[in-house]
Amino acid sequence: DKNLMYISCQGPTINRLGGSIQTNEDAVGKRIEDVMPPFIWKFVAPIYKETLKKKNLMLMVMFAGKPWLVKTYFITDKNGNVNGGLLIGSPFKSMPIENINKYVQSPQI
Repeated sequence: DKNLMYISCQGPTINRLGGSIQTNEDAVGKRIEDVMPPFIWKFVAPIYKETLKKKNLMLMVMFAGKPWLVKTYFITDKNGNVNGGLLIGSPFKSMPIENINKYVQSPQI
């Protein structure tokens, strides 16, 4: 949400980050900063904060030796006010890194 707290957490990745949670349900209601390891939070904090400024982002990151496509989307209420955001991370399993780079541009944060 706009306070950088999890209101929902889905998928298998969150509990692999090495933070303070074991299941997705453990993250709900907690601040993202308190769930993620500090080295990951330092990287994703600006991404989350830019998303909450009505900026959908797409970038490629290396995590655990693998390329990941990370997309963010801001979420608005019926009046157009941002009340949260969504981050989706997807690992590239079969595409060489050289091919990925031509599809993804890093945002200026």
